[in-house]
Amino acid sequence: MKQPNFFDDLGNVIGHYYENLFNSSREVIEYVVKNFDYLYIYTKKFHDILYNTSIDKWFVDLIASQLTTLQKSTIYTKDGLFGVWEGFGSGKQL
Repeated sequence: MKQPNFFDDLGNVIGHYYENLFNSSREVIEYVVKNFDYLYIYTKKFHDILYNTSIDKWFVDLIASQLTTLQKSTIYTKDGLFGVWEGFGSGKQL
């Protein structure tokens, strides 16, 4: 099965770390189903710690709004390196 890949500016495959853990999207689904309770509990715990605090609500919202950068602009490469894309022109996805 072909995995989506990211390439550096020289055309070298960077890949994704999840390729080391899963061979297909089916395996990801099976993992989530098998570990749903664990994933739910720790996701909720993260949410509750973030929002049930004495820090001012505006500051919590500021922090939470920046978390989307982790999802949208970062990559955890197949060989375990973490990076942040500064612009949307870098990296080609197939």
